[in-house]
Amino acid sequence: MNFETKAPALHFKAKPEQWKCESYEVSVFQRAQAMVFAIEEINQNPNILPNITLGFQIYDNCNNIAVAHRAGTALFDGVSSTNTVSDDNCMGSAPVLAIVGDARSSHSIAISRTMGVFQMPLVSYFATCTCLSDKHEFPSFFRTIPSDAFQVKAIIKILKHYGWVWVGVIATDDDYGHYALNANVIIAFAAEEELNYLVNEVVVQNITGKQWIASEAWSTSNCLASSAFYNSFGGTLGIAIRSGEIPGLEHFFLQVRPNLRPENNLVVQFWETMFQCKFQQNLSRENTNSKPCTGSEDIKNMKTAYSETAERSTYTIYKAVYALAHALHNLIKCENGKGPFKNNTCADKDNVQPWQLTHYLRKVNFTNHLGERVAFDENGDPLALYDIVNWQRTKDGTFVVKTVGIFDASSRDEEKLTISEDLIFWNSNSLRAFKVVGQWGLVNRLKKSQPCFSSIMSPMLEATNNRQDKVTD
Repeated sequence: MNFETKAPALHFKAKPEQWKCESYEVSVFQRAQAMVFAIEEINQNPNILPNITLGFQIYDNCNNIAVAHRAGTALFDGVSSTNTVSDDNCMGSAPVLAIVGDARSSHSIAISRTMGVFQMPLVSYFATCTCLSDKHEFPSFFRTIPSDAFQVKAIIKILKHYGWVWVGVIATDDDYGHYALNANVIIAFAAEEELNYLVNEVVVQNITGKQWIASEAWSTSNCLASSAFYNSFGGTLGIAIRSGEIPGLEHFFLQVRPNLRPENNLVVQFWETMFQCKFQQNLSRENTNSKPCTGSEDIKNMKTAYSETAERSTYTIYKAVYALAHALHNLIKCENGKGPFKNNTCADKDNVQPWQLTHYLRKVNFTNHLGERVAFDENGDPLALYDIVNWQRTKDGTFVVKTVGIFDASSRDEEKLTISEDLIFWNSNSLRAFKVVGQWGLVNRLKKSQPCFSSIMSPMLEATNNRQDKVTD
């Protein structure tokens, strides 16, 4: 939920304190809420996991790989900042059966290298690095967002469709950018927080008349797709995660209310950030001049990124939770003598191991109530289906990201890309007339800068198999 960290002082005389996380972003809290919504929906559904309650724990990775890895390790071995390590921590089952996250590829790589040793499933909703498809290195990694390998194919299809042969390549100097460069055709393959610096500089330099192609990491960014950048970036074509309208999700988002229990600190932070106020105990502790929060502020009339239910990552989170629930459901249904394990045995339903859930997750195949098939291939990747989007301005001056086509990797080659030409806005008439574009050079590193908001959150899913077990929220 936070995208800045402060490292603890290291004086080697005492145990280091925790990293301090700052710059809370309400739009990322929405992702955690999407996970909670999916879990509560499953718990209320008698047709999936009857007599079993799913619970959860949420950790903020603070957009920091060290914090993210610590969170993953804490979920696996049950060691928190208040626990001491002893032989007892190595006995029995892991505290959770699976992890939903991380959003970043680099974080997912680090966590998966630890979790994979124990075959604990890690299901990411936003990590797209092609490298994570390597099942020898990441045997228990899954995702509900397609790999960059398919995204690159979609971008190549667009370039060929319009006959664009002079193409500049821009990528960040990290796992996400490095693997994208293998295609040699990407226009801007970077996360939005890194790209923010470049976008602002393009506007300052008044560089216009260029055709931008956006990777899925920034193609639908509310931060970048704004009127302030219209002259330079209007008409951008992008690859986007397919969105899905989840019934009841908006209502659920608007029902959130703060309480002052310590375990609900993320909700308190959300409320204070949303309404620019502080609860009484924080007013006295932080010695601030902020107005006091009452807890009865009206969230329904607030128009922010949090209330925007079209945020595409909420749907991939939703699918990740349901994939795990279906895998656990199939595990519980196993009949003795017909099981997949040694001597045709089933998992012990009172002591399920993460590696057993991983086995069932590989075989998940269902159609959700939105009509989309959810399954994983041999690499743990989902079915590759993208929206093609275009940045446009409406008559009232609003900047919108409009869907103008589809890329379906499962279709025949000549049918993979479908674009409605009459729906596209071109920022330069020459692009439409001659179907050719000259890009402005090759850049393979972007200077990191202050993002307009963090795109990182790592919700974690805990599955329990007892209705009486406490569900932590």
